Amino acid sequence: EPYFRKAHIDPRLINDPSARFSLTAMDNVYHELYQQVDDPCMGLKLASVWHPSHLASLGYAWLASSTLYTALNRLSRYVRIINDAISVSLEEEGDILVITITSDDREIPAHYQADSSSAILITMCRANYGEELSPVSVSFKHATSPCSGEYYGFFRCPVEFGAKQNQIILPLDVVNKRLTSASPQLAQINDQVMINYLAELDKEDIIQQVKAAIIDQLPSG
Repeated sequence: EPYFRKAHIDPRLINDPSARFSLTAMDNVYHELYQQVDDPCMGLKLASVWHPSHLASLGYAWLASSTLYTALNRLSRYVRIINDAISVSLEEEGDILVITITSDDREIPAHYQADSSSAILITMCRANYGEELSPVSVSFKHATSPCSGEYYGFFRCPVEFGAKQNQIILPLDVVNKRLTSASPQLAQINDQVMINYLAELDKEDIIQQVKAAIIDQLPSG
């Protein structure tokens, strides 16, 4: 809370799912936090206090997805709900799925953002699939870290530093496995919430407006 106040963000808005904060304000929060904590693995450790429900409707749709592939597609499609400066792309290559996470270059140390994004994504996948899930490999654009051993301990797979992209690779048979937590109806309800939210966010975006209208009319045929 003190970090939010210092960045002129009302702490009461933290639990408001409709609130949005500027990237500059959030960067100020994290920059101050990183300076105070002074831990090169802090970005990685943020995953330990994360849960999909923190993403509101996107998190609940994620938890109700039929497969990890479906969940990841939702994340790719609706990631703007989380952050305007990040994108997630998916590409099949043989028997693997390559997940590429890209973000705008900003003043905060890039490795904190890359570490936290990848670690949180794996935490979300394990919340659906199970703690035994391990990627094929993980890669980071930033150079190796003083605490590189913690990366291997968390991801439980080969980790490459100094790569061209921030990527996570998962086996296709894992991401296509039917999940016991699947609930298509619940996922669709939260999809509608997200589409309506984006339509409100992008009032001039006719595509989002049409999507919202279609979903509203689906129950009546």
